[in-house]
Amino acid sequence: HQQCDHYSGMHVPRPCVWGEEVQQIVDDIASADGFGPRGYLKAEVNRAGADQQEFAKELSEKVSHLVSRATCGGLTKELGQQVQLDAEEIAAVVIQMLPAAEKLILKLELMGEGSCSRWHQDNYTARAIISYNGCGTQFVQHDNVDFWELENCGNNDCIIRDASKVFSANPIDILFMKGKLFPSDVNGLVHKSPEKRYHPNGNIMTRLLLKVDVP
Repeated sequence: HQQCDHYSGMHVPRPCVWGEEVQQIVDDIASADGFGPRGYLKAEVNRAGADQQEFAKELSEKVSHLVSRATCGGLTKELGQQVQLDAEEIAAVVIQMLPAAEKLILKLELMGEGSCSRWHQDNYTARAIISYNGCGTQFVQHDNVDFWELENCGNNDCIIRDASKVFSANPIDILFMKGKLFPSDVNGLVHKSPEKRYHPNGNIMTRLLLKVDVP
């Protein structure tokens, strides 16, 4: 829709159906390196030359394999089913928005100490992201950003004009973020990871993220 050209992202709130038990599941996967030493599982789905049916078939197969690897690493069947549904539905919508995209990159990631808590814009076309536990991605409208500070200063307090106007996605919400390469006049949603949270024993509270990227 043409109206979407005037926005740098889209936040889709959804009711969270899980409780505190998800945090323990995700922490257990992280402590056991359930997603491997890099902490994520990744799949690429090629779009170039494929018709809609061929793309949907490859997408379903790649996501199924990704979820299977995740459940072998400790993800519950219920969470795995939700990831499968989310990944397939989001990817189908993204490819409609960006029909010229040659591929999608799907990543199921454990985010702990390595999160990026500085305000920034992404140097690619687009990303849809879901946090299944903890806090979601924080984002702001462009008129609340000092872009000189964003590009030249490392201090978050200098970048945002009004901290009371910072938005945050909740667990299970979908956040679609235009990157700086998105083909519209308004793009490059300014965002960051939420502040890190820790258990009383000092261990990081790991988050489980699904990312659907268009490079």
